[in-house]
Amino acid sequence: MRMYPVPLDLMKEDKIFGGKLSLRQFIILVIGIGLGIVAFIEMYKYFNIRIAVIPGVLFTLLGLWGANFDKDGMTLDKYISYSVQFYLQEKKYVWKGSVEIEKNH
Repeated sequence: MRMYPVPLDLMKEDKIFGGKLSLRQFIILVIGIGLGIVAFIEMYKYFNIRIAVIPGVLFTLLGLWGANFDKDGMTLDKYISYSVQFYLQEKKYVWKGSVEIEKNH
């Protein structure tokens, strides 16, 4: 029997939870659900259940949205990382007609 090597797609995440969620997505979803539960419990101490359920559901929905986030092929963690790097890096502003532009052209 001949065996042919199958190349692995290392750029794509494996869907290991029910064939729908990758490990990264599952962790983000669990964090969102956990924050929702904590928010519900803390709000329930001071308010009635109708008010306490609102932040719980919002955090859970935020976790669900974050797990499925995809902007231009970037996941949420990469998008946040690149955004922070962009805003924290030193920017160079060049005015039209400046000496640096004249030297380059």
